[in-house]
Amino acid sequence: MTDTTTTTPYTTDEANRETTDEPFEGVYPAMTTPFTDDDEVDHDQLAENARYFERAGVDGVVPVGSTGESAT
Repeated sequence: MTDTTTTTPYTTDEANRETTDEPFEGVYPAMTTPFTDDDEVDHDQLAENARYFERAGVDGVVPVGSTGESAT
């Protein structure tokens, strides 16, 4: 079951998109992707993680973020 209560509306209309040189301000944690034992995306846990961040009061999340531990 996928929880749709945490989705955020967005626009595909380029004219309505604002651009800025201002940096992000606040807390934007990287959101990891939880998996089941069968290596499938755990949608229920992903939704719970999003709700956790919302309750914690973060300013946003980086959905395809990194914890910075790359093999470079």
